[in-house]
Amino acid sequence: MMTNTALDSDEEVVPVPDLRSGPVARFDPIHNVLWIGGTPLPFRPGVNRNGELLDLLGVVIRNLRGLDESDPCPLRRSEYDVLAGLLDLDDPELRALFRTHLGLSRREAGDTVMRIRRTLDDHATLAG
Repeated sequence: MMTNTALDSDEEVVPVPDLRSGPVARFDPIHNVLWIGGTPLPFRPGVNRNGELLDLLGVVIRNLRGLDESDPCPLRRSEYDVLAGLLDLDDPELRALFRTHLGLSRREAGDTVMRIRRTLDDHATLAG
């Protein structure tokens, strides 16, 4: 795969991000915006907001990846990382919400919740 480059003022070669690699998720807590690639999703974290977040996420990711509304929408690593800090992981309906809003199978939903929890645990271990 060929890497694009650009020159900065010091004539150094600086890599240009390859936007074809898919969305990178990040959350801006100052403005309460979840960014999926270049798409902003206004979202204020809080209790009982999991369904709203997963619904928005499913719509945007399907659109960015060219998936049909009925296609399953598995998450990527950057999405696990950001969701670990936004979802209420104690919600007993979380697996069902992943099935409903992202079209995941029962097993995929369970695996996804487990990976997100593990991501949160990994972040806590690194911080501690």
